[in-house]
Amino acid sequence: MIFSDTGALLYSEFSQDSNTSMTAIADLGDGGPAAIVIDEPNNYSLKRWSAKHQRFQ
Repeated sequence: MIFSDTGALLYSEFSQDSNTSMTAIADLGDGGPAAIVIDEPNNYSLKRWSAKHQRFQ
């Protein structure tokens, strides 16, 4: 689970597909927010926090 500095739940694997899991948090070095690395059955994906949509995309 990932919480904001105010205590709001931002990410939880309890509501995710059981075939995926968060593997790491990565700083991509481009000045943007950190990304979470998602391990899916056949690949990895990166998701960044969207302040506009209030979720990882």
